[in-house]
Amino acid sequence: MADTSPIAGGRAPTNGNSYNPIVGPTAYPVGTPVCENAAGRTIPALASSLGTATPTGVATAPGVPGQRSMTQFAGPMSLTIAEWAAITGEVIGLTPGAVYFVSTATAGRLTKIPPTGDGNLSSQVGIAVSNTDLNVQLSASQPAG
Repeated sequence: MADTSPIAGGRAPTNGNSYNPIVGPTAYPVGTPVCENAAGRTIPALASSLGTATPTGVATAPGVPGQRSMTQFAGPMSLTIAEWAAITGEVIGLTPGAVYFVSTATAGRLTKIPPTGDGNLSSQVGIAVSNTDLNVQLSASQPAG
Protein backbone atom coordinates (compact mmCIF):
# COMPACT_ATOMS: atom_id res chain seq x y z
CA MET A 1 0.00 0.00 0.00
CA ALA A 2 0.93 3.64 -0.26
CA ASP A 3 3.00 5.47 2.29
CA THR A 4 0.91 5.96 5.42
CA SER A 5 3.49 7.59 7.65
CA PRO A 6 2.26 10.64 9.58
CA ILE A 7 2.85 14.07 8.04
CA ALA A 8 1.70 17.51 9.05
CA GLY A 9 -2.06 17.65 8.61
CA GLY A 10 -2.41 13.90 8.26
CA ARG A 11 -4.54 11.85 10.62
CA ALA A 12 -3.39 8.59 12.06
CA PRO A 13 -5.64 5.58 11.40
CA THR A 14 -8.25 5.24 14.12
CA ASN A 15 -8.11 1.45 14.19
CA GLY A 16 -6.65 -1.57 12.44
CA ASN A 17 -9.28 -1.35 9.69
CA SER A 18 -8.22 1.95 8.12
CA TYR A 19 -5.25 3.81 6.70
CA ASN A 20 -4.61 7.37 5.55
CA PRO A 21 -3.07 7.44 2.07
CA ILE A 22 -2.38 10.50 -0.05
CA VAL A 23 -5.12 11.26 -2.58
CA GLY A 24 -4.20 11.26 -6.27
CA PRO A 25 -5.18 13.90 -8.85
CA THR A 26 -8.95 13.32 -8.61
CA ALA A 27 -11.12 14.58 -5.73
CA TYR A 28 -13.83 12.20 -4.50
CA PRO A 29 -16.67 12.17 -1.95
CA VAL A 30 -17.00 10.10 1.22
CA GLY A 31 -18.08 6.51 0.45
CA THR A 32 -16.05 6.26 -2.74
CA PRO A 33 -14.43 2.88 -3.40
CA VAL A 34 -10.78 3.67 -4.07
CA CYS A 35 -7.72 1.90 -5.44
CA GLU A 36 -4.10 2.94 -5.77
CA ASN A 37 -2.52 4.30 -8.95
CA ALA A 38 1.04 3.57 -10.08
CA ALA A 39 2.32 6.38 -7.82
CA GLY A 40 0.67 4.80 -4.76
CA ARG A 41 -2.00 7.51 -4.49
CA THR A 42 -5.70 6.76 -4.09
CA ILE A 43 -8.07 7.28 -7.00
CA PRO A 44 -11.71 6.26 -7.57
CA ALA A 45 -11.95 2.55 -8.47
CA LEU A 46 -13.43 1.46 -11.81
CA ALA A 47 -14.09 -2.21 -12.67
CA SER A 48 -13.60 -1.85 -16.43
CA SER A 49 -9.81 -1.49 -16.17
CA LEU A 50 -7.28 -3.90 -14.70
CA GLY A 51 -5.31 -1.04 -13.11
CA THR A 52 -8.31 0.41 -11.26
CA ALA A 53 -10.56 -2.57 -10.55
CA THR A 54 -9.19 -3.85 -7.24
CA PRO A 55 -10.34 -1.61 -4.39
CA THR A 56 -8.01 -0.92 -1.46
CA GLY A 57 -10.79 0.60 0.62
CA VAL A 58 -13.73 2.96 0.93
CA ALA A 59 -13.19 6.66 1.65
CA THR A 60 -14.41 7.63 5.13
CA ALA A 61 -13.75 11.29 4.35
CA PRO A 62 -13.75 13.30 1.12
CA GLY A 63 -10.56 12.90 -0.92
CA VAL A 64 -8.70 16.15 -1.66
CA PRO A 65 -5.88 15.85 -4.22
CA GLY A 66 -2.44 15.82 -2.60
CA GLN A 67 -3.81 15.49 0.95
CA ARG A 68 -4.28 12.48 3.17
CA SER A 69 -7.75 10.95 3.50
CA MET A 70 -8.98 8.20 5.78
CA THR A 71 -9.76 4.98 3.95
CA GLN A 72 -11.40 1.91 5.49
CA PHE A 73 -10.54 -1.55 4.20
CA ALA A 74 -12.57 -3.81 6.54
CA GLY A 75 -15.49 -3.82 8.93
CA PRO A 76 -18.66 -1.79 9.46
CA MET A 77 -18.92 1.68 7.96
CA SER A 78 -21.82 4.10 8.53
CA LEU A 79 -22.76 7.03 6.30
CA THR A 80 -26.00 8.93 5.84
CA ILE A 81 -28.57 7.82 3.29
CA ALA A 82 -27.72 10.88 1.19
CA GLU A 83 -23.99 10.08 1.25
CA TRP A 84 -24.58 6.48 0.15
CA ALA A 85 -27.16 7.63 -2.44
CA ALA A 86 -24.46 9.75 -4.11
CA ILE A 87 -22.27 6.62 -4.45
CA THR A 88 -24.94 4.01 -5.31
CA GLY A 89 -27.45 6.07 -7.26
CA GLU A 90 -30.20 4.64 -5.02
CA VAL A 91 -32.44 7.17 -3.22
CA ILE A 92 -32.64 4.80 -0.23
CA GLY A 93 -28.85 4.77 0.20
CA LEU A 94 -27.97 1.09 0.49
CA THR A 95 -30.25 -1.92 0.00
CA PRO A 96 -30.08 -4.11 3.14
CA GLY A 97 -28.64 -7.55 2.37
CA ALA A 98 -27.27 -6.53 -1.04
CA VAL A 99 -23.69 -7.21 -2.06
CA TYR A 100 -22.01 -4.15 -3.58
CA PHE A 101 -19.36 -4.16 -6.31
CA VAL A 102 -17.11 -1.57 -7.96
CA SER A 103 -19.00 -0.07 -10.91
CA THR A 104 -17.90 -0.76 -14.50
CA ALA A 105 -19.65 2.38 -15.77
CA THR A 106 -18.63 5.20 -13.42
CA ALA A 107 -15.40 5.54 -11.46
CA GLY A 108 -15.88 5.68 -7.69
CA ARG A 109 -19.40 4.27 -7.68
CA LEU A 110 -20.93 1.12 -6.22
CA THR A 111 -23.44 -1.20 -7.87
CA LYS A 112 -25.51 -4.18 -6.72
CA ILE A 113 -25.24 -5.72 -10.18
CA PRO A 114 -22.19 -7.97 -10.52
CA PRO A 115 -20.10 -6.86 -13.51
CA THR A 116 -20.35 -8.96 -16.69
CA GLY A 117 -18.81 -8.86 -20.12
CA ASP A 118 -15.36 -9.02 -21.64
CA GLY A 119 -12.83 -6.60 -20.21
CA ASN A 120 -14.76 -6.06 -16.97
CA LEU A 121 -13.64 -7.29 -13.58
CA SER A 122 -15.72 -8.23 -10.56
CA SER A 123 -14.57 -6.63 -7.31
CA GLN A 124 -16.73 -6.94 -4.21
CA VAL A 125 -16.64 -3.99 -1.82
CA GLY A 126 -19.07 -5.06 0.88
CA ILE A 127 -22.49 -6.13 2.07
CA ALA A 128 -25.20 -3.70 3.17
CA VAL A 129 -26.43 -4.30 6.71
CA SER A 130 -28.95 -1.44 6.54
CA ASN A 131 -29.67 1.65 4.41
CA THR A 132 -26.78 3.44 6.15
CA ASP A 133 -24.33 0.66 7.12
CA LEU A 134 -21.97 -1.25 4.86
CA ASN A 135 -19.84 -4.12 6.11
CA VAL A 136 -16.68 -3.50 4.07
CA GLN A 137 -15.41 -6.84 2.73
CA LEU A 138 -13.03 -6.26 -0.16
CA SER A 139 -12.21 -8.94 -2.72
CA ALA A 140 -9.53 -9.15 -5.35
CA SER A 141 -10.62 -8.50 -8.92
CA GLN A 142 -11.70 -11.49 -10.97
CA PRO A 143 -12.78 -11.67 -14.61
CA ALA A 144 -16.49 -10.87 -14.84
CA GLY A 145 -18.67 -13.83 -15.69
